[in-house]
Amino acid sequence: MKTDPSDQSCITNGPEPVSSHPKKSAEWVVYSTIADTTWRMFVPVLGGALIGYFIDKTTGSLPIGVITGTFIGVGLAVILVAMQYKQTTSRRTKP
Repeated sequence: MKTDPSDQSCITNGPEPVSSHPKKSAEWVVYSTIADTTWRMFVPVLGGALIGYFIDKTTGSLPIGVITGTFIGVGLAVILVAMQYKQTTSRRTKP
């Protein structure tokens, strides 16, 4: 493969410029935290309801399993969000 010596596209004149948008990385942290929190809340609640539904279908006790599974999912979601909150706040306080 031949290279063209007049091609100057790969040459840099010093260090790469620092991003002029430092806010963008902070926004990314906020958005990723929101997405992480959403999944920590959504998956256990929906999973508990679905597991409860399948238990109800096999045992014939339709509303009991769905309600119980949903409450268990909500409890698990609260625990997961609390763990995330503790982890996030402990990262901020460390020097």
